[in-house]
Amino acid sequence: MKKAIFGFITLLIISCNEKPEKEFSLRGTTNGIEDGTLLYLTDMLDRKSIDSTTVEDNTFFFKTKLTKSPLQVVLHTEDHSQYRFLWLEQNTMDFDGTKADFRNANVTGSKLENLSQTLYKGIDTLAKEERTKKEIKFVEKNPNSVLSAYLLSTYTTTWGKKETKELFENFSEENKNSEYGNKISRYIELNIDPKIGDQYVDFEMKDINGKIKKLSDLRAKVILLEFWASWCVPCRMENPLLVKTYEEFNPKGFEVFAVSLDEDINSWKKAVEKDNLDWIQVSDLEGDENKASLIYGINSIPDSFLIDENGRIIARNLRGNKLNNKLFEIFESDSPRSEVVDKISRKFFKTLNTSNYKEIKTYFSPLTVPELTDSTLQNIIDKLDYSKELKLFDTKIISGRNNSVSLYRYKSTATSSFYIVLWYDKQNRITNIAFENITVQ
Repeated sequence: MKKAIFGFITLLIISCNEKPEKEFSLRGTTNGIEDGTLLYLTDMLDRKSIDSTTVEDNTFFFKTKLTKSPLQVVLHTEDHSQYRFLWLEQNTMDFDGTKADFRNANVTGSKLENLSQTLYKGIDTLAKEERTKKEIKFVEKNPNSVLSAYLLSTYTTTWGKKETKELFENFSEENKNSEYGNKISRYIELNIDPKIGDQYVDFEMKDINGKIKKLSDLRAKVILLEFWASWCVPCRMENPLLVKTYEEFNPKGFEVFAVSLDEDINSWKKAVEKDNLDWIQVSDLEGDENKASLIYGINSIPDSFLIDENGRIIARNLRGNKLNNKLFEIFESDSPRSEVVDKISRKFFKTLNTSNYKEIKTYFSPLTVPELTDSTLQNIIDKLDYSKELKLFDTKIISGRNNSVSLYRYKSTATSSFYIVLWYDKQNRITNIAFENITVQ
């Protein structure tokens, strides 16, 4: 009996001395968020929501079982109009958004979050180059920190293979074997980052119907290797222009091989159908970890590589009129230079009539563009009024070794002619434009 009592007392003493295991919770105060607004915690690695709660009287509370700690999440409203990236740990945490906007709210209770806030304090005011230097220096000095592993995995394609590899080699084994470390290791293994003038790098991937497609199997005079995604707004805005380009140049030997950085096959399929993308579409549904995007070093989309019939990369990230002009140059290379200039001029005039200033400027030499203010371009458009009043009477193109001049004569009445003169450099970009109205007595 004495032994039993002694054992019970011993167990009681041990139990009293044990510290309770810490659990995660997040209590928050906000400013100006309506009652009933839903807030979500989304895991940044797998992009899945792990919990949600409702705002009441500008307060909210989470008590979530974390699958791992620390864990980076984004706290956000349903429409992402309010969001805050933060690191969660098995601890009592507080979110104070009463004295700042939601994105810059003060968060306490996590050592890693405190470290992150210290790193990024005032960093938004720095130039991109200075910000990058600060982040790289942090990774160099903190090779054992999970924050360093996260940063390097985020900026692999931006910092490049050489810098990434050097920083990664100094990581602790724990960091190297973490989920972030695995992402970095895969990038180092796959990345080739071909440049203009290099041969393209071949790869294969499943198309939208599940069939394997290989880039090298596509035969064409020119191939556009296009990187995009259904969720990418700039990509979707570019698609109608690319459709027009494809319709115009595909009969001449132009093809598109599109790689989607989507993760959801249904979203991908719907976007392809809605945007009428009638060319090869492939994806491994790995998002930013898409194999082809790692090979080619893609750090933002849309991005593209223009490949000639010999497999050489001849341009990168050409869009809209810049792509059209390059294709004109390629497919009209056997025609007299005057014909090429004439075709570019006609498309230029039609573009002027759209009043799309950003698109108009792609025709001009980089030296000319800064002088083309919106009011200047509007003045040109007003004078020209290409489609409504003026009818082209005749043209004359004078081609030289380094430049060309196009003279366009428009006749509006029997006694009046309107002349437009365009000067081009050897890349067929406009360097000057002039107008003259002549009345015959």
